[in-house]
Amino acid sequence: NILNPDPQDDKNKVIDTQEKVKENNFSKEHIGQKEFIDKEEEEKYTESKNSVLFVTSNLYEANNIYQIVLNYTDKVLFFPMDDFLTSEALAISPEFLSYRLDTLNRLFDDNYIVITNLMGYLRFLPNRETYKNSILNIKVGDTYDIKDLVEKLYTLGYVRETVISQSGQIAIRGFILDIFPIESSNPVRIEFFDDEIEKISEFDVNSQLRYKYIDDVKIYPTTEFIVNVDDEIKHYMLPKYIKTESIITFMNNPIVFINDYTELFT
Repeated sequence: NILNPDPQDDKNKVIDTQEKVKENNFSKEHIGQKEFIDKEEEEKYTESKNSVLFVTSNLYEANNIYQIVLNYTDKVLFFPMDDFLTSEALAISPEFLSYRLDTLNRLFDDNYIVITNLMGYLRFLPNRETYKNSILNIKVGDTYDIKDLVEKLYTLGYVRETVISQSGQIAIRGFILDIFPIESSNPVRIEFFDDEIEKISEFDVNSQLRYKYIDDVKIYPTTEFIVNVDDEIKHYMLPKYIKTESIITFMNNPIVFINDYTELFT
């Protein structure tokens, strides 16, 4: 249970970053000036089969460390969460959500260094397999009931509009389904012939005119709450509906560094 961790179990799994800081002669005063990752360490990490999770006490520290590490490697991701769990409005801020979803999606493909704050570490997430299986790979020639596909998109957090204007939206006109996937720079138009997908194309969001046909499209969730219910779900309610996990379960053989281990028990 991530909210009630077993101290002995965590001590066996977690490397206390404060000890590592001492070993490498880092200090809070000059951590931003000293090379956080030297070339040799970067090469070791690239060859490693482990991912790395670095947990800070607050969002400000997490952002600072993320910016530092980003100067030395592009194999770093940010998983930010507001420092106050009760701040639901901030917890779903578009910028934070975009960072978190991008991190979750990339973790399926490779090992990364992930920087998060304590509230990000404690955030409820759906089961890794549930999230992975929710990603839609739609191809020309596939067969879907358009109503069922739209329901799946609702579950993934997509919102229906008359005309698409931004990512996370869908629009329906007869047997034509427009989707603006969260990981895409352009929206896509899916044209059906009965239940079969006949054409998929990218189109311009301003003119709404297609400009390129494509063979397939991958649709990622626009929400961390993969829950098929009609009611509005708050973060703290998630365990009532699905099995919840945390960011660590999305990572491959993670090594965890916690800046202040005592924060887990306060």
